[in-house]
Amino acid sequence: MEFGEVKQSMEQCRRSISQIKHQISNNKESCYACENAKSAAMDTYQSSIKVAKERALDEYVKEGTVQFERELNEVQSKYSSVKKEYDTKMAEVNAKDAKDMITGGDAISAEIRASMSVLQDQLNNSVSTRFQAELEQQLETQQVQIDPNSLGGLIKFFNKQAKHIERLSRTNKLDKIIDKLLEITRLNLEGEKQEKTIKLVLVFVVVILSLVLIGKIVLTIYLVFLAVLCIYNVHKHYNIYAAIIAQKSVQDNLDDIEADLLKQATDVLEKEKKSIADQYEPELAQLKSREKSIQSDIFETSQRRTQSFKFDDKESRDALKAAQVVNDDRLRNLHQELSILEKQLQEKEEEYKQLGEKLHNVAGDIQAKYLDYSKVGTDVVFNPQFLFDITNAKPVFFNHPQRSMLIIYNKLDEAVQFVKLLCIQLRIKLNPFNLTTTIIDVDGLGVQFMAFDTSNAGKDESIKRLFRIVTSKDALKDVLDELDEEMARRKNVILRNYDSIADYNVAMVESDSLTENYNFLFYLNSNMDIVKDPKMMAVLRNGSMMGIFPHLLISNDVFRDMKERATDLVNAVDTIYTLQNGSIFKRAKDFALEELVVHDKR
Repeated sequence: MEFGEVKQSMEQCRRSISQIKHQISNNKESCYACENAKSAAMDTYQSSIKVAKERALDEYVKEGTVQFERELNEVQSKYSSVKKEYDTKMAEVNAKDAKDMITGGDAISAEIRASMSVLQDQLNNSVSTRFQAELEQQLETQQVQIDPNSLGGLIKFFNKQAKHIERLSRTNKLDKIIDKLLEITRLNLEGEKQEKTIKLVLVFVVVILSLVLIGKIVLTIYLVFLAVLCIYNVHKHYNIYAAIIAQKSVQDNLDDIEADLLKQATDVLEKEKKSIADQYEPELAQLKSREKSIQSDIFETSQRRTQSFKFDDKESRDALKAAQVVNDDRLRNLHQELSILEKQLQEKEEEYKQLGEKLHNVAGDIQAKYLDYSKVGTDVVFNPQFLFDITNAKPVFFNHPQRSMLIIYNKLDEAVQFVKLLCIQLRIKLNPFNLTTTIIDVDGLGVQFMAFDTSNAGKDESIKRLFRIVTSKDALKDVLDELDEEMARRKNVILRNYDSIADYNVAMVESDSLTENYNFLFYLNSNMDIVKDPKMMAVLRNGSMMGIFPHLLISNDVFRDMKERATDLVNAVDTIYTLQNGSIFKRAKDFALEELVVHDKR
């Protein structure tokens, strides 16, 4: 079986394995879904049973408590209505003013003050202020108990006295006569004693005068007149005295009277509240007691019916069992299918393994044909054909242009592998004394190529130069200086009579003379300032004719960022290649320049 056939069989086997794995994945997902369905059915059953049981229990309890609930609602409604009525009446009572509860409470007080004021005015007209002041000083302030219910009569008294004193005040002429008589007697008595003394004096004077001056008849008439005057005066002053005493008593106790009025009003309010409370509170207490009793009945009935409740879940259990049977059958079929698929997968994986071994053997034959690593090169003339890859059992070759090369890559690993591929085959192809390989890798320090390094190969300089790694700028400068000298030498040796090193070495072989070695230079650094070095530019333009083949490997991103220098680099090299996706492509210079223009526009 050829390499291509083996590889095709492996691809078909790989696709079958992928399909089987996909089927297995779907099967496992179906099993998982089926298991979830079983769990979901159980959860649904448990949840539905719980809900149904709770609903049935609730209905069973309600059947036993519905009458109590109805009665409870009626009692609560009645309680609410009575309580509202009770609160309303209490609020009306609380809103009342205590003084306003007594008919004319403030009005009576004001009327008393008004009647007292009127009486005071009449007293001022009838009796001198000095006399009133003297009399009030003689009267001590006394705390008296006045029945608020008699205040109306007191007002009438004050009004009556005021009117009476007003009438008495109209007889000012009689008062003047009495005053003259009083002046004659020059008696100045105070209070009640003064009044009595005046009366006695007047009687005495009248009697004496009557007897002495007038005679018996006149005396009789005069005595009668004087007696009338005395009686009138005594009556007048008695009323005034009584009015003053009553007025002062009321004046001294007016605040207590008003406080007593307020207390009576407050007592009335409290009595009214108590009356309302006595009317409603017994009924409210009875309703509340009935409410508690009904609630107790509801609780006891609920407890009793809860304990005696029994629930039948047969229908739900039958539905669950039916669903579980369906899921179990599906799971059993899925597991059988999974077992078959896993067996098929095992067989295909074994087949793929065998094909892989066969491919390895076939590929090994091809590689042994083209890449015998144990072989030491003997060629002194460079064969530009390199094995690049094996596709469909056919080797894919890369033909070296034998010119300076610019290789643009996307991935550094691909560039490194390409360089390694060339270096390995150069060793197999060329005589070690006809080969010099130089790796310039300042960025990576040549780590990827240490397996090829011959710099520590003893004193033999030819062996040391077979493969060397440059990792510093100073060493790079030395290499460029060396190449510049080598080119000057080879220019005189090779180009004097031949067009290229290929023609020169062929002629040397034919003449059994020494050939010139081939110098392969690989530059793998991101810093492309080297293109500014005139010695490097000379190598790029002319080195390949004399067997010096420079390879500049640069990433696509760095190449685009170089801009104008990239153009200079493209113009300096002979050939351009791109490395991408494991393949190498030759590109025209115009292609590379167009890529730069497109990138700049972006």
